[in-house]
Amino acid sequence: MDRLAVPVPGEDVLAPFLPPAEARPPGRPARRFEPRNMAFTDGLDYWELAGSFSADGQPAGPDYSCTASDRSAVLAATVPEPDGSAVLVQAIAAEDYRGRTVTFRGQLHATDIAGQAGLHLAVSRPPDEPVSAPLLDHGSSLTAPGSDWTWHEVTMPVPGDAGVIRFGISLTGRGRIELRGAELSPAPPGTRE
Repeated sequence: MDRLAVPVPGEDVLAPFLPPAEARPPGRPARRFEPRNMAFTDGLDYWELAGSFSADGQPAGPDYSCTASDRSAVLAATVPEPDGSAVLVQAIAAEDYRGRTVTFRGQLHATDIAGQAGLHLAVSRPPDEPVSAPLLDHGSSLTAPGSDWTWHEVTMPVPGDAGVIRFGISLTGRGRIELRGAELSPAPPGTRE
């Protein structure tokens, strides 16, 4: 292991992996918590399928599947009457976004939706704190999904004690939802939730 280790000067263990200070604009700190693989060029790397639980306590995950194809992500029900709901999300540390408002946006395409589907954006405390339930949870629902790709966005504030931001797509019930052109960014001043 000693041959593979990389020495880290100072206290910041991430320093060797960040761009040098001279490559950043003056006065701007290194951003360490950027979203990754937003164009799905690396499949579903950095994305996670999660689900709610059915009445009998079994994970609803097997009732849903996810894939990446043609620079988009697909979340779909695998059975005619799926239990619970599913989200395909990416989670990042909220540190660089605390006290700001963020917008998650992307193009959605939905097929055969029987329940709800749309964008998902949630902020929660760090997982090592006693309460890791969402501080805030927002979404955008597709009310009349069509065959065309349509831009959607959801905006919310990130409280000062936020630990994690989760963003992606959600599906409850039968159907299929696709996401492409995904972006998470600080919202312009004056943007409403």
